[in-house]
Amino acid sequence: MELDEIKNKWSETDVLKGKLQVNDNRIKEMLKNEGESVLSKLIRTTKFSIIIPIPAGLLVCLHSYSCSFEGYYMILPLIFLLICILLVPLNSHRYRLLKGIDYSRMSVKEVSEKILKYQNNVQKWQVYHTIGFFVFLGVWYFLYHKLILGSEI
Repeated sequence: MELDEIKNKWSETDVLKGKLQVNDNRIKEMLKNEGESVLSKLIRTTKFSIIIPIPAGLLVCLHSYSCSFEGYYMILPLIFLLICILLVPLNSHRYRLLKGIDYSRMSVKEVSEKILKYQNNVQKWQVYHTIGFFVFLGVWYFLYHKLILGSEI
């Protein structure tokens, strides 16, 4: 009696395994349908981040020059422009990572590896950007008090 029950349960699990088995093509189709829109948004954002930094840096420099900041205080907008120029190769590297993803030619594993590589790159540089931001603010604060107000901090 128990042997018959075990055989019945075993056959039921085999039938369920056949129905629930996920194949690679189905995952690719799901990734292609949902992933294309997300990937295109990421690519658009990355293109924007390649194009915008240099005009933004030039705008800050021109605004600072028109506000008649002179001397050492002009260093900050120039440093900001340099940072914006240095962001272009980083963002173009991210753009190449995203453009390398092709759902139709790559396996699920390869797509996942590319996406993880992109995410790791973003997380790593996010730490560097945060540190650089606080250093930039510290320099700005020092120069503002020392050169514009003429007082010690």
